[in-house]
Amino acid sequence: MAHSDVTVDGLAISCTGDLRLVSVSGGLTLQDIPGTGNDPKILGMSACSHGGQVSLLLQPDGTVRFTSNGPGTGNPSGTLTRDR
Repeated sequence: MAHSDVTVDGLAISCTGDLRLVSVSGGLTLQDIPGTGNDPKILGMSACSHGGQVSLLLQPDGTVRFTSNGPGTGNPSGTLTRDR
């Protein structure tokens, strides 16, 4: 079960859903399973993504490269760092 919280105009939006492990070769790849978890709406539109894959790859400097190809998300990507 995946879980993320976002605040939109002061309202907390919580997205949850099940993920299936697709691969651990060349990083970790997870597939979102549509229809699982909750589906909050904002102006009648889904606030959470459904379907698609998320990939995480540990970089030599300790950061994690994130990529996503979820439908309707614009395929976000970036480098995740840890604050200590």
